[in-house]
Amino acid sequence: MDGFSVSPEKILFLPVLLFSIICHEIGHAYAAFKGGDDTARLQGRISLNPLVHIDPVGTIIMPALQIFGGVPLLGWARPVPVNPARLRGRRWDLAVSLAGVSVNLALALTALLVYRVLLAFGWMPVTARPDPSTLLGIISLLLRSFIMLNVVLAFFNMLPIPPLDGSHVLLHFIKSRDSAAFRLFELLERYGFVILLLLVVTGLLGYVVGPLLGAVFLVLGYVFQIPLELLFVYF
Repeated sequence: MDGFSVSPEKILFLPVLLFSIICHEIGHAYAAFKGGDDTARLQGRISLNPLVHIDPVGTIIMPALQIFGGVPLLGWARPVPVNPARLRGRRWDLAVSLAGVSVNLALALTALLVYRVLLAFGWMPVTARPDPSTLLGIISLLLRSFIMLNVVLAFFNMLPIPPLDGSHVLLHFIKSRDSAAFRLFELLERYGFVILLLLVVTGLLGYVVGPLLGAVFLVLGYVFQIPLELLFVYF
């Protein structure tokens, strides 16, 4: 990625990012509704309408800075409101926390299956850099964007740093509010957003989750018999 250049790949990546983070929040909202809390549903959050999910920083400012600034594309939508007191037990609280990540993984696996089928029929360009000026090139880039982005979003959201989903999962297993673990959680909660911004902007995020993501993509490539270089979008 070179400075402030805007490539066709980045432009195609943006609608995939928006759709994926919206589906992530719909997953939370729907799980909360099924668990007994209709707060998000009453606010219209079980909807693909982007206007009800937009977060000024995560949905507009961060992607805009990233697409022009030469750092990895990542973003988030407005968090879904959940009232744990209305959920039918602690298991639903955990289910709500994991719902968004589950949706991202489902999107990635669906795109993988479609991409594998299209490759098998010879309908996808077998190249690391498809031509974005052709229809097949665009389809290839979109499918690979869905795969790459949703896997990254799933692992990013499972980091145990508030307000990410992983922190809510971690809190679920902290039984005592007097424990050292809970005090550490409170400290992370206080500075979590700053930590996340630093991880993304400085590129340290790649060092935190990069090796694990690399292993995951190796496994996906082996299982679906797709060359590793065809699972990524190169900007």
